[in-house]
Amino acid sequence: MNTEQVTESLKAIDGVEDATVTVALNGFPGNYRSTTRLTVTAEGDAALGEVLRQTASVIWAEYGTQLPQYRFAVEAPWPGGPQPLQLVVLRDRQAEFGFTQGKYLGTHLILTREELAAMFGAAE
Repeated sequence: MNTEQVTESLKAIDGVEDATVTVALNGFPGNYRSTTRLTVTAEGDAALGEVLRQTASVIWAEYGTQLPQYRFAVEAPWPGGPQPLQLVVLRDRQAEFGFTQGKYLGTHLILTREELAAMFGAAE
């Protein structure tokens, strides 16, 4: 798992300014998940559904069925806010994303390997 290469692939997505990918224990021995955190531009925020789809595709291409759970979070510009960026409450915007897979927990979208397989096909 080459997180540096994956991060560079994510930064190449239109509208993505920065990205981090971590793999961590998911609370049970041997049960890991990846967490992908994006920082998007205003344009990336406006096209967030497509940005998330492309992000999930990059993660799936790298990790495939290796992990049982994949989490995604997004920071976007906050014009006029007390900070320049804010975490996007993905749950509140899921209708604009154009896909039904996943579970939304506030600022996170959580997809299982089965849901990613349904979106992008069998892992190679």
